[in-house]
Parts: sequence; C-alpha cells; structure tokens
Amino acid sequence: MKNIITFFLIAFGVLFYSCNSDNQSDEIQEDYEKLFPWQGIDKPENAYEDMNIKSCNTEQMLENYRDLSKEIADKRVYIVTFECSFNETFSGSRYEFRYVDENKKLKAIGTKSTQKDISYVLKNGEKLKKIFKVKSGYPMYLFVNGGGNMNSSVKAKITAKSEDGLIVVPVLSVQQYQNKRGYNPLQNPYCEYIILP
Repeated sequence: MKNIITFFLIAFGVLFYSCNSDNQSDEIQEDYEKLFPWQGIDKPENAYEDMNIKSCNTEQMLENYRDLSKEIADKRVYIVTFECSFNETFSGSRYEFRYVDENKKLKAIGTKSTQKDISYVLKNGEKLKKIFKVKSGYPMYLFVNGGGNMNSSVKAKITAKSEDGLIVVPVLSVQQYQNKRGYNPLQNPYCEYIILP
C-alpha cells in the first residue's frame, strides 16, 4: 500500500513538473507588422444607398444659414415634394416650417403673418403641398419649430424621387402634438437635411 502511494506521488510530481515547465519549442516569433501592415484609416465610401441624414441646430441654422449644396459631376434630376399642415383647437399657435426651394433659397411658412420672413401664412387644417425639380447636390432640408396651445399638432415632410427611379432617398418627416395645458413650445424642434447624390 505504501508503494502504491509513493508511486502515485512520484507520478503526480512528474506530471505537475512537466505541465509547469517553460517549453519554448511551441512558440514561433512572428512579425505582425509584416503580416498586417498599416495602410492608414479606411476612407468611407459615399454610396447612394448609404445617404446620411444630418442633424442641425434649430437656432444656429436660422441665424447662420448658408447654401449647403455641393457640385456633383453627374447630375441626376429629382422630383421633390414638400408638405406641411397644422391643426389647433384654440387659436394662437405659432408654428414655423422651413425648406430649401428649387432656387436653393430658404423659404419660410408660418401660422401667423406677424412672424418675420414668412412667405406664406398657413391656415388651421390647411395642407400645403409644393412640388418642384432639383438636380444632384441639392440640400433637401426640413425645419419645424414654434409652439401652440393645448390640442395643437404639426406635421411636415419632404421627399425626393429620382426621375430615373434608381435612387431611393430617405424621407425627412416630423409629426408632433402639444398636449400640455396652455401655450408651450414644441418639445423636439426638428431640423435635418440630406445632400442629394
């Protein structure tokens, strides 16, 4: 019995020593710089299907508006549709919609004629729709801001469709409701744009 215990202790000691010994024969030194050379940061590709919707600051965009359009060599023609409306139960809402027209000028539509820079006064429940053609590089821009009394709502969207039907452009749209008592501003003023490819 004593021999068996001794045998197992020696076998366990040899096994323990062999597992913990530093064996260098398995390691092969590899040059990772040679295997995976640094080629710099990959530049993103601007594919038509990966159009990015860009956000803008509602306050700064009005004060510092500039033409965001870009020159693109192969011009494609798009049909742009802008729609907006608002509803109110109690009068006094002051909503403002802005978009860029076919001449790349910022146009403003409001619910009160006393607002500055308003080119069209929208009436309660009226739906305004404008359709025009633009070319590649056009900044499809939508801005909605303002406030209203309880039970008022605002809805706006701008879409673009290429004449050849090959390009699908994301829709910029917003629909918000004001359900707090009294006059309150929109909780989330909307300001986004896309440069059409």
